[in-house]
Amino acid sequence: AHHSYIPSSRRRPGSGVCSENLDPGPRRDDGRNTCLWSLELGRTVTARVFPLPPHYCYDLPLGGEGITRQQPLMFPINLSSIRFTPGGRSVLAGVDLDIEAEGITVIIGPNGAGKTVLLRMLAGLQAPDGGAIRWHGEGRPAAGIAMVFQHPVLLRSSVQHNAGLGLRPFGLTRAETRRRTLHALERVGLVHRATDSARLLSGGERQRLALARAWAMRPRLLLLDEPTAALDPSATEAVERIVREIRTDGTRILMTTHNLGQAMRISDDVVFLDGGRVVERAPSSRFFARPQSNEAKLFIQGELPWRIAFDN
Repeated sequence: AHHSYIPSSRRRPGSGVCSENLDPGPRRDDGRNTCLWSLELGRTVTARVFPLPPHYCYDLPLGGEGITRQQPLMFPINLSSIRFTPGGRSVLAGVDLDIEAEGITVIIGPNGAGKTVLLRMLAGLQAPDGGAIRWHGEGRPAAGIAMVFQHPVLLRSSVQHNAGLGLRPFGLTRAETRRRTLHALERVGLVHRATDSARLLSGGERQRLALARAWAMRPRLLLLDEPTAALDPSATEAVERIVREIRTDGTRILMTTHNLGQAMRISDDVVFLDGGRVVERAPSSRFFARPQSNEAKLFIQGELPWRIAFDN
């Protein structure tokens, strides 16, 4: 069917929610980084809905049943001399990084290296204090970004309702929203729990629900911040399977983790951050067999439960 589309010059951010409820803590709206912020107050969740930032906007079909993803020229994404110095403390001290269109990149490094901050900057949730992020050479954010945090915040409603929250700004019909939501839940193995309260899910099921919420949006770029940090091995395996399937669907994935075994299993390449800088980047097989920097060698030896003798 033929659809008319909202030209970029007329499009404005809609009101609704992102793919992920994002930061579970209170956050002051500064007029730029706005989304659905869920504040957990005791056992009560209060949802505050603000206009979405421009890079979460899509071109919506007028009067059509489906959403056609806007196809911006997002990649490569170039980060140049990115600095972040809250309170004078250097968290990112000149990060240079190019992100191409395909694969799973895992970002590793010691605590405080700036891994989460880097993801938040790519999501548009944190502004750098210096440097630039360019999307296919452009100086503006791109559409089609989703982010899932380590501890997803779920509203006090059904699994299906939570999974469909990210679709609310897209102007879909109720039938299309339901179809896409149930399809995403089926792919993460939660469709049989669609009518259950999301608060009854286990930790692993909650993370799978958060991934379904992001997956339903069909993002071009998915940012995952330690998605399995609090999960047991079985739940971790399930999440890793889902992440691989999302990649197979064509979504570019950036993920942070402290689990080096997971990084070996799931990544195409590895970025090692230390001291607020990219110390090393390499295909995962080469990085773990022959890291080039002393910092990476020491980190791997200290994090893995066994000692490694690296090839010269």
